[in-house]
Amino acid sequence: MAEDMKHSFTPGPWRYTGEHDNDFIIWGPGESKGRTGVRRMDFAQIAIAMTGVTAVFLSQSKREDLRRFACIFGLIGQPFWFIATWQAEQWGIFALCFLYTFSWARGAWNFWIVPHLLQKAGGP
Repeated sequence: MAEDMKHSFTPGPWRYTGEHDNDFIIWGPGESKGRTGVRRMDFAQIAIAMTGVTAVFLSQSKREDLRRFACIFGLIGQPFWFIATWQAEQWGIFALCFLYTFSWARGAWNFWIVPHLLQKAGGP
């Protein structure tokens, strides 16, 4: 075990393992790949958490100028959802990713593209 984790001994709860690109570990209960007490958290999971929480938070804003950014953060997070669900072979969630992508794209259309086209055409 020590040989397997030789690159991960730095202070703090988040550590770069040095084993794979974009892999981080957090210390705590759980098992991953046979290592007791260590769970892997890769960059895709961190990106999903950051973009997802930001998108949901912005979608509930009272201000429309902030609410319109929800779809942008939602769309930024979608590639990470596709990667994570493909790697985990979670095919049902993978299929749902297409619906979420369509929904976030609809927001981008309504909040960004249509207003730009209307402004360009001289509309309201």
